[in-house]
Amino acid sequence: MSILERMNFTADWQSSKSLLAAFLGISSGLVLFIAGSYETKWLLACIMGIVFFFSILVITRDLKFFFTLFAAFSLPIRLDFHIIIRETNYAQLKGLPITIFDMALFVLFFYWVFQILQKKSSIRFFPIISVPAIIYICLAGLSAFLSENKVLSFSMFILIVKCYFVFVYFANNIKTKREVFWIVLALSSGILLQSMIGILQFATGGTLGMDIFGEGERAFRSSRVGYAMLSRVGGTIGDPNSLAMYLNLILPIMLCFVFTKTKPLLKVAMSVIFLMGCLTEILTLSRGGWLALGVAFVVSFYGIFKRKLNSRLKSLVLMFCVISFTAVMAIGLFADVRTRLFEDDYGSAYKRLPMMQVAFNIIQENPFLGVGLNNYATVMNSYDRTRETISYILPYPVHNAFLMIAAESGILALMAFLFILFGCFKLGMLFFEGKDQFFSLLGIGWLCGILTWIVHAQFRMDFAGINVFLWFSMGMITALHQLLRSSAVGEEP
Repeated sequence: MSILERMNFTADWQSSKSLLAAFLGISSGLVLFIAGSYETKWLLACIMGIVFFFSILVITRDLKFFFTLFAAFSLPIRLDFHIIIRETNYAQLKGLPITIFDMALFVLFFYWVFQILQKKSSIRFFPIISVPAIIYICLAGLSAFLSENKVLSFSMFILIVKCYFVFVYFANNIKTKREVFWIVLALSSGILLQSMIGILQFATGGTLGMDIFGEGERAFRSSRVGYAMLSRVGGTIGDPNSLAMYLNLILPIMLCFVFTKTKPLLKVAMSVIFLMGCLTEILTLSRGGWLALGVAFVVSFYGIFKRKLNSRLKSLVLMFCVISFTAVMAIGLFADVRTRLFEDDYGSAYKRLPMMQVAFNIIQENPFLGVGLNNYATVMNSYDRTRETISYILPYPVHNAFLMIAAESGILALMAFLFILFGCFKLGMLFFEGKDQFFSLLGIGWLCGILTWIVHAQFRMDFAGINVFLWFSMGMITALHQLLRSSAVGEEP
C-alpha cells in the first residue's frame, strides 16, 4: 500500500469514527431523553446499558463485529420503548416499539450505508426473496392505507419494512465463517439465558420480577388439564407459546452445530445448552411447539446423518430410531407431558376452530385487501357468526399466522408471503448437497428453524411480517447459501 493510499485510508477511517461517534452520542441522548418520560427503572436500565455498551466498545476495535453479535444476542430481550401507542381492548400490536436490537441494527445499517456511499461495499437484493417481499410489503401498505384504524396499521407497516431491512442487511453482510461461528455462539447465549430463567420460573412457581426485560404477567401461567394443574414458563419472551417458538427457531441450529468439526469442549458446552433448551421447551407445555420441533428434528437428523453416512436409507432408519427414542423418553419421564397430551384440555384446542371460522368469514368478504393491517381484532366481532361467539369469549386474533395475513392484507399478500418462504427453501436445498460441512450443516439448522415456525404458525397467533427472528433467519440462510456457493469454487462471496 502506497503512502498516499495509507493517508486516504487513515482519513476515511477517522471520518468513519467521527460520524459513528456522533451518531452514537445523539442516539444515546435520545434514548435517555425518551427513557426519562417513563418510570425510573427504565432510565436506570438505559444508563446501565449505555455504560456497559461503551465499556465494551473501548475493549474491542472491530465495531461492526461487536454490533453484529450484540444484535444477535439481543433478539429475545424485550427491553423496548413505544414511540407511538394506541390503547385498545383487544390483543394486538398496540403501537410502534423500539427495541435494543433495533438500536444495534440502526448502527449497523448506518455504517453499511456509509460504506456503500464510499464504494467500499455493495448491496444485493436477492430477487428470489426480495421480489415477493416487496410485493407483500406493498399490499400490506395498501391495506394499511384503507384500514379503519390507520395508527395501528401504519405502526405495523413500519415494523414490516424494518424486518425486510433485517433480511437485506444480514444477507449482504455475513461473509465469513468467523461471523457465522460467533453468531451461533451469541444465539446459544440467548438460549442459555432463557433456559435458566424458564427453569427458575418453574422451580419457584412464578415470575422472577424481571419486567424490565419483558417478563410480564403471562410469562408464567398455570392451567388445569384433566385433574392436574400444570405450570407453563415463558422466560422473558412474553408467554409460553412465544418462548417455544423462539426456542424452536434456534435449537435446530445448535443441534447441527454439535455435528460440525469444532473443538470437543465447545461441543460439550453446546450440547449442555441444547439439552437445557429442550428441557425448557418441555416446560412451556406448548403442544404446537413440540410438534414443530419434532418435525424440525426429523429433517435435521436426516440432513446430519445423510452427510455422515452418505446413504439416504441408513439416514432414514437412524433418524427414525433417534426420534422414536426421544419421543418415548419425553413421554415416559415427564408426567406433565403425558397430561398435556392425553388429558382433557377443556376445549383449549377446539376453540381454535371457531376462531378460524371467523377468519374465513373475513377473508370471504374481503378477499383482495383484507380488513387492514393490524385491524383484525378491531373488526372481528362484526364477522363472528359462530355458535360459540368466540370473538367475545376470546378477544384474540386467529391462532394461525397465514390466515392472519389473508384476513388483514388479502389473499394476494398471503400468496406473496408464501413465495418468500418458497424462495428461502429453494436456496436451502443446496445445504443438503453442499461440500462444505460447516456451512451446509448450519444452513440445514437455520432452514429447520424456519420449518418450525411454519408448523407452529398453524396453531399460534403470530404476526409473520414483524417476526424479526424469522426475517433474520431468512437473511442468514441467504448469506450461508452465498458462502457455500463461494466455497465450492474457492472464491470470496
